[in-house]
Amino acid sequence: MLSFDSVHSVHIPHQYAPLLQRIPWPAYARNAPLNPPVADITTAAAHPVKSYDCLRLAFCFSALPEEQGTTLLRMASTISHKLLVADFKLAERNLELPAVGISWLLLHLFCDRAITIFHYGGLEGLVRTVGLVVEHRKTFLCGAAVLLGLRHPTGTVSSS
Repeated sequence: MLSFDSVHSVHIPHQYAPLLQRIPWPAYARNAPLNPPVADITTAAAHPVKSYDCLRLAFCFSALPEEQGTTLLRMASTISHKLLVADFKLAERNLELPAVGISWLLLHLFCDRAITIFHYGGLEGLVRTVGLVVEHRKTFLCGAAVLLGLRHPTGTVSSS
């Protein structure tokens, strides 16, 4: 089992500033914390009470190995009532291949190491691994990325 301690040293990248402005956040979430420091998430996860009413994570999973991304998503889902995540996605239809190609290019331009998010099914594959339920979904960046509203199957995290 993964430990929350395994993500202490993970740096959530901020090199996606131009992309962050393109995310179609719902109106209720626009002032919610965006990519808070991992230390804050880890501290909040150590306490049983939800620490954030709404938490936004964007383009942080594409730069992480699968185990760290899984741990980060699991921790974030325990500390927020509403969890919204945005990142690159896999193509679902042949028509989406050009958009996914663009996302692959962007990832390789902005990240200096191998990208693993596509190896484990993109953001939605990571969500399935953690066991969260997608409550709402919206693509952006011409279909290369997706914004997901997530919840636990028990309903403890919601995006409404």
